[in-house]
Amino acid sequence: MKKMRIMLMVAVLTITSFTFQFLSLNVPEAHAFSQQTIQRGATGSDVIELQARLQYNGYYHGTIDGVYGWSTYWAVRNFQNMFGLEEVDGLVGQKTKDMLVNSTKFYKDFVYEQINKGRRFTHYGGVPLSIQSAPSEQQIQKARQAAEQRKQQQEKNYKAQGNQQQQTQQNKQQEQKNQQQQNQQQQEQQNQEQQNQQQQQEQQNQEQQNQQQQQEQQNQEQQNQQQQQEQQNQEQQNQQQQQEQQNQEQQNQQQQQEQQNQEQQNQQQQQEQQNQEQQNQQQQQEQQNQEQQNQQQQQEQQNQEQQNQQQQQEQQNQEQQNQQQQQEQQNQEQQNQQQQQEQQNQEQQNQQQQQEQQNQEQQNQQQQQEQQNQEQQNQQQQQEQQNQEQQNQQQQQEQQNQEQQNQQQQQEQQNQEQQNQQQQQEQQNQGQQNQQQEQQNQEQQNQNEQNENNQKDSTAVNIPAGFSQNDIKLMANAVYGEARGEPYIGQVAVAAVIVNRLNSSTFPNTVSGVIFEPRAFTAVADGQIWLTPNDSAKKAVLDALNGFDPTGEALYYFNPDTATSSWIWGRPQIKRIGKHIFCE
Repeated sequence: MKKMRIMLMVAVLTITSFTFQFLSLNVPEAHAFSQQTIQRGATGSDVIELQARLQYNGYYHGTIDGVYGWSTYWAVRNFQNMFGLEEVDGLVGQKTKDMLVNSTKFYKDFVYEQINKGRRFTHYGGVPLSIQSAPSEQQIQKARQAAEQRKQQQEKNYKAQGNQQQQTQQNKQQEQKNQQQQNQQQQEQQNQEQQNQQQQQEQQNQEQQNQQQQQEQQNQEQQNQQQQQEQQNQEQQNQQQQQEQQNQEQQNQQQQQEQQNQEQQNQQQQQEQQNQEQQNQQQQQEQQNQEQQNQQQQQEQQNQEQQNQQQQQEQQNQEQQNQQQQQEQQNQEQQNQQQQQEQQNQEQQNQQQQQEQQNQEQQNQQQQQEQQNQEQQNQQQQQEQQNQEQQNQQQQQEQQNQEQQNQQQQQEQQNQEQQNQQQQQEQQNQGQQNQQQEQQNQEQQNQNEQNENNQKDSTAVNIPAGFSQNDIKLMANAVYGEARGEPYIGQVAVAAVIVNRLNSSTFPNTVSGVIFEPRAFTAVADGQIWLTPNDSAKKAVLDALNGFDPTGEALYYFNPDTATSSWIWGRPQIKRIGKHIFCE
């Protein structure tokens, strides 16, 4: 029995080694593609090579433009289905790449030369490349028929090779089974002889063995019961450990939730503190405004007092004028008295005495007048001091207003920081929602791909006549790479230039030819052509294709801040839109 087991193990190891060697010899490693998985919607050099290799075998008959659309998707699925790959899903992984590299060729220099020159071309296998550059419809049909025949022959060869390998493997397995049967027969003959010799001995020992077997069966049953009990105990321990792990995970989740709640409470407390500080600052502002109002009221009272003083001063001035008039009248009387004095000397002397007394009174009045003038000067000085104090108060008021403005600016900065924190919180919430939405979208996309396994490619709605989805996608890439920072009319203008070049006899007559023309667009040179366009770029392309041209039929445009070519500066300029100048 031991020899038979050894022989079976050797046979299994031999079959496993042979199968591994067979699989390793028939699955070469691909060095042409990058390591990234290619899927529908992808663009770039990997998609160009994928389309070229699929067309080489006759699975793909569309344009080689580097955009993984529906036609490329169904070509990949047909190829995967034909070559018996495990997953027929349109995703180009390592197995699909290895099978493509093993069964096709890729003339990279020829393909990129045709793309850069904007030529129409094909990449069918078994057809000279010289007639695949700018071919006619008849040449394309002939090349396509040759590729179809090549595809059918390759499929037949692959099926025949698979059947032959399967038949060879079945023959080897049959030989191994026959050898094993012969070995088993020889072993059985030897065992039969040994059994005949041992039967006599076994008959003598049969009773003892029966007893021992009964004892062993009892022991075995006990051991089995013990093992079952141990297994049950082990399962209970495992369940307990799993339950503890689940409890620990729940505790960790609760702790994380508590931490998040604590952080939210801290943020709310900080928000409340900031709001309290804002209220305190507003109260301080109101107090300062109240003080300003009080100061203004005091100022108005001082102004009223000044006006009263001015009125008193005017009254005093009026009294002085009246006194001066009385003085003039007295002087007139003195003259009259002097004339009378000449006639009556005695009376004149008496009058002179009276005049001296009057003069003495006048001097007294003049002294009073001087005192009044001195008082007026003092009042003017006081008025100037009050005015100076008012100016100082105004300066203080301006300083307080400046401080209030600074406080308002600080308050605005704090409000801005609060808004930024709220925006960050909203962004975090939005990020979580986006992650959930992406997961839902991924699940929905997987369901849609499963539902679309038996559906055919559909055409887009509202696409202008003469343009494919790939053309619109490529134009949107160009507009986004060239003018994503421009206003919407500037994006339409860039798309209109591409349309105008398509309509011009001096440029290629295909979208890919215009865009990939050497040195035509900066986005192609620096790789920004492969960025994912937004909805604005796509809408701008559709508007331009539907006839909207804000450039006035321009064929060229440039950025005056970065352009260094004297040739472009010499073109007749039409208008400027955004940062671009558009030329004839």
